[in-house]
Amino acid sequence: MHGATILAVSRYGGERELEQITDRGTASERAALFWRWTMGFNATMESIHRWAWWFAVLTPLTGGIGILITGTLVSDWHAWAVAHHYAFSID
Repeated sequence: MHGATILAVSRYGGERELEQITDRGTASERAALFWRWTMGFNATMESIHRWAWWFAVLTPLTGGIGILITGTLVSDWHAWAVAHHYAFSID
């Protein structure tokens, strides 16, 4: 999404993202307006990159936790889901 947004506003100088963060009427501001309208909340250039950084860090961490749980605490995820009323039984 980042690359597509920058390419979409490249006509307005979107490749100079860091220089434009605080300027009004620039490509970065146009991109921020687009994502504000799309997501429904206001995200600054700094806040959206900080959120993406945390997402990138926490994704492999939570994946690793899932891998560790599989086979040690939970041997059959479908049976676990049925027992906790997240899924229906196949029977």
